[in-house]
Amino acid sequence: MNSQVETIAQQKRLLRHKMSGLRKGLKTIDLQEKSQVICKRLMELPEFLVSQKCLFYLPMEGEILTQPMINGSLDLGKEVYLPLVDTENRGLKICRIASLEIEFVKNSFGIQEPAERHWDFVDACELDFILAPGLAFSPKGGRIGYGGGYYDRLLQDCSSDVIFVAGAFAFQVEDEIPQNSADIPVSKILTEETTLDCQAP
Repeated sequence: MNSQVETIAQQKRLLRHKMSGLRKGLKTIDLQEKSQVICKRLMELPEFLVSQKCLFYLPMEGEILTQPMINGSLDLGKEVYLPLVDTENRGLKICRIASLEIEFVKNSFGIQEPAERHWDFVDACELDFILAPGLAFSPKGGRIGYGGGYYDRLLQDCSSDVIFVAGAFAFQVEDEIPQNSADIPVSKILTEETTLDCQAP
C-alpha cells in the first residue's frame, strides 16, 4: 500500500469515527423526525417513482429509519429487496421480501437480515433502484461506507442504468471527503434539508 492510499484510508477512518459519534448523539425524536422528512423526499423522487425493483436496508443504530420507505414501496406495488452479507465471498446477496412482518436475524455485523426460511434471492442485475447506507457524503456524490466495499462491488454486478442514491442526515454531508478509484458515487443524496443532485454541473 503506497503512502497516498494509506493517507486516504486514515482520513476515512477518522471521518467514520466522527460521523458515528455525531449519529449516536442524535436524540430519538430528532432521528424519527429527520427520517420522516427523508422518507417523504424519497417518495417524491421521480427516479424512485418509476422504479420497480428497489433495494433498501434495515437501519443500524443511528441510521435513518428505512422501514417507512420499505412499507411505502410495498404499498406502491414495488418489489422490495434487502441485502444479506456474504462474508465468504465479501459480497451481498439480494433477497426479496413481501413484508416486514417476517422473521429477521442479526448477522455478525449486527445488521437485521431475513431469516433463512424467507430467503428468495435474485441477481443484482435485476435491481433498478438502490438506497445505500453510508457514514459520510459529499455534494458530488462521494460516499464513505463502513469500510467493507460491499456496495461498490455490488454495483459491478448491476445494470449500468441502476439508480444509486443515499439517505443521510444533513450533518453527514461534507464539502469534500477522501475517495479512491474504487469508490462509486451516488447520484442523489436525500437529507432532511434538501435533495442533492450529485450529477448537476
